[in-house]
Amino acid sequence: MSDGQGNDFKILIAVHKPHWVPKDSVYYPVCVGSRIHETEWGKQYASDNTGDHISDKNPYYCELTAMYWAWKNLSCDYIGLCHYRRYFVKDIVGLPLHIFKERDFRDDLKEADVILPKKMELTETVYEQYASMHHREDMDHVRRIIEEQTPEFLDAFDTVMQQKSAYFTNMFCMRKRDYDEYCAWLFSVLASLEECVDLTTYDDYQKRIYGFMAERLLNVWIQKKEYRVKEEQIIIFDEKAVMHRAMDALRKILN
Repeated sequence: MSDGQGNDFKILIAVHKPHWVPKDSVYYPVCVGSRIHETEWGKQYASDNTGDHISDKNPYYCELTAMYWAWKNLSCDYIGLCHYRRYFVKDIVGLPLHIFKERDFRDDLKEADVILPKKMELTETVYEQYASMHHREDMDHVRRIIEEQTPEFLDAFDTVMQQKSAYFTNMFCMRKRDYDEYCAWLFSVLASLEECVDLTTYDDYQKRIYGFMAERLLNVWIQKKEYRVKEEQIIIFDEKAVMHRAMDALRKILN
């Protein structure tokens, strides 16, 4: 199913509350969890509860309900994901904040297969970091699922789990054909994981398991596919974050 607009670039913005969004035509806000809580303000955006969707799973899948909806319902050549407060930015000291526009995505993809946020350095392995923050056995379930369903990804999984850095936030931009292939793999793994997990014992934070897991699995996908990656800065776009950036830029200029 196509949205009929024919735009070859779409950067999804996962939105769940009223907030400012960039006006550049490349951005495509999607109201997530619309099946659960329909709102008047959300009607100005696309909703993740039309066509083939998993909108009702938003408390557990987070921004992935927008990803699933776009996989099944949008037609374009390139696709990406940002959040209502998180955006890719060009971090140029002394200049006004520059949130990515379509030309910035296009320029980066001339020399890369995928755009990702800069890797986050960890004090422990990806596996141990997940285990310390969430439920260790869930990651063990995922390894078993991959071994059984797509064993060709097992070496990449094991490699990523032992690394001490990773891409987080589920933000990216890539070709839609690569995205479709990634989503087919990702959502198959997560659907199998659902059969192993009893969420009635998890608090509201830990119930977001599938969003957390997808952050790690994107790294596995990138590792296996050996994509050329272009890393970019991101910003959490609220008043406090902007103020911190302005102060940092001022200190660099003064020093």
